[in-house]
Amino acid sequence: MRSLLRNILFNSFALYLLPVILPGVTITGGVKTLLIAGVILTLLFLVLKPILALVTLPLRIITLGLISIVINAFILYLLTLFMPQIRIIPFALGPFDIASIHVPRVDFNAFLAYIVTAIVVSVITLVLRFITTSDE
Repeated sequence: MRSLLRNILFNSFALYLLPVILPGVTITGGVKTLLIAGVILTLLFLVLKPILALVTLPLRIITLGLISIVINAFILYLLTLFMPQIRIIPFALGPFDIASIHVPRVDFNAFLAYIVTAIVVSVITLVLRFITTSDE
C-alpha cells in the first residue's frame, strides 16, 4: 500500500515537473488534476505495462529493451486520452550552446514528443526512487 501511494506521488510530481521542463506539455486543472492523473498513470503502469511487456517480448529481445520507451510513450498517450487536461503537442528545443558546442534547433513531431516525455517521466521517477530509497 505504501509503495502504491509512493508511486502515485512520484507520478504526480513527475507530471507537475513536465510543463516546466518540456515546452510541449500543458496541464490545466491544478493539484486535483495532477493527483487524478497520478492515480491513472500508476494504474496504467501497474496493469497495462506488464501485459504490453509480455506481448512485445520478442521486440524487447531484438531491441535490447528499447521498445519499453515506446510502451511508456503509449501509456502516456492513453493518459492524455483519459485526461483531456493533459496535452502533449509537437515542440522544438534549441538552439543553444553547451560548453562552446552549438546545438541546433531540434523539432519533435507528435510521436517523438511522446517519446521524449516518456523518457523525462522515467528519469524523474527514477531520481525520486533513488533519493527516497535507504540502505537498510
